[in-house]
Amino acid sequence: MRVLCLAGVSCESPFETMGATTITTRRAASVAPSIANARDAFLDSFDIVCFSGGTDISPSLYGQQPIGETQHPDAQRDVAEFKIFNYCQKNGIPVVGICRGLQLITALTGGQLIQHAENHGGVNHPVKFTESIGKYKKGDVIRVNSCHHQMCLPAENGVLLAVSHQHHSKYYFNDKGQMAAPYEAEAIIWPSLKAGGVQWHPEWMQESAEGHQVFLEIVREVMK
Repeated sequence: MRVLCLAGVSCESPFETMGATTITTRRAASVAPSIANARDAFLDSFDIVCFSGGTDISPSLYGQQPIGETQHPDAQRDVAEFKIFNYCQKNGIPVVGICRGLQLITALTGGQLIQHAENHGGVNHPVKFTESIGKYKKGDVIRVNSCHHQMCLPAENGVLLAVSHQHHSKYYFNDKGQMAAPYEAEAIIWPSLKAGGVQWHPEWMQESAEGHQVFLEIVREVMK
């Protein structure tokens, strides 16, 4: 397996445990300029692309205005990763996302983000599977880490794989003000798009940790 990790937060370790033959780390801005209408030899050399963690994506990617709690976006990274994601979609290259990366995929596939969920980040908490994947069955509960304050609301093409076992935030906000949250999405997969990801950080976990193993199951699923 040949993996391209788009640098933000380091995301190499889960792929190392899968025995990846090549793991290449690049900043998106150094990759995107080479993409033209024709096939791109560099991107075509990888079996999967991972969008890693980092600062909040621009709310303009999902049709909102920023609110006070939203971090100032890295516009160069947003534009570059947008181009790379579109290239991967057009050319059948699977993609996975970690934290910000999952939020990016959600936005670029027609979904929305909750711009701020109060007191969610920084707390390890249980998540419950809403669908089965690998050895993990619908209804199973595992514990994961958390450092995100935004949450995904995928469009209909996305399948919720896991949600917070209980709502950990009482208040949620978008650019219209306080809002209700039907769930706190923690893992999503887009079967028809060869895409998926998690809100937690598997790269910060031991290989034996359930959250690390679930991410590997998602990688296997999108690469089928």
